[in-house]
Amino acid sequence: MASRSQLLSRQQRVLQMCDSDRQVAFNEYLELFRSHGETHIPYLTYHWPRFLKTKSLIEESRSLSRNTRVLDLGAHWLHQTALYSMSGCQVTAADMPLSMVRPCTLSLAKHFGIQLHRYESLEDASALEGLPSDSYDIVLFSEVLEHLTCNPVNLWKGVHRVLKTGGVIVVTTPNYYYWRSLYRSIWRLLTGHGVGIDMRSLVTMKTTAPHWKEYSMSELREYFRLLSPDFEVTRTEYVEMRGDDKRPIAVFYHWVESCVPPFRKNLHVEITLKGKGHGIQIEPYW
Repeated sequence: MASRSQLLSRQQRVLQMCDSDRQVAFNEYLELFRSHGETHIPYLTYHWPRFLKTKSLIEESRSLSRNTRVLDLGAHWLHQTALYSMSGCQVTAADMPLSMVRPCTLSLAKHFGIQLHRYESLEDASALEGLPSDSYDIVLFSEVLEHLTCNPVNLWKGVHRVLKTGGVIVVTTPNYYYWRSLYRSIWRLLTGHGVGIDMRSLVTMKTTAPHWKEYSMSELREYFRLLSPDFEVTRTEYVEMRGDDKRPIAVFYHWVESCVPPFRKNLHVEITLKGKGHGIQIEPYW
């Protein structure tokens, strides 16, 4: 187990190297997690560029400091959560009980001073009970929306309650029109395999694992317009997840995505809570 001074030094190196050398920063970040026990290395490796890009986009419009309160909904292994704590923010990580009781999660949360919050289901109106009203500047909803199988109205009632007026919801989610996925869907459609979740995923994965719905940018605008006039979509970005693959086909893919933003892999949407005069104005029905 690394000493506290070694851990603090590693944290500083991660923050210093994120802009100049992402691979060095990733190696340091991975070792930081390993020092607290088991973590899901393939997940962290795959999503690391997205974590950095999301944080960079947020920092373009607001500074992160010890006065910034962040709620990370669907925090999972705390892979993204820890970055905001390292930047000095006061962070709450929320997820289902299985994620919140892992020894590594408990150890990381203690080290970083991250508050943990458990919920059984985001469909439950009590999911965010216990979190104070009007208390968070940023709610991260990162790579969660596409997994939801429940009606989301109660979830957004809870988010509306805990978010400060002027605060922002940051949604990241796969782009339905990501062209590399789109042509695979078209091929499945033409070969009689249908669209949506494939049968193997349906019967082998836990319910929350598959992508039940991926969204277009216009759908996300409509989504928050339907929920409440208190919500205003104030920023939209098509995000390219550029990797280190130097093969000619990969270079071609990235060239296409740089020229045609709507073909890029991810959506980044920021929704500002303008006020609390209306609340969530829609109710689900059977």
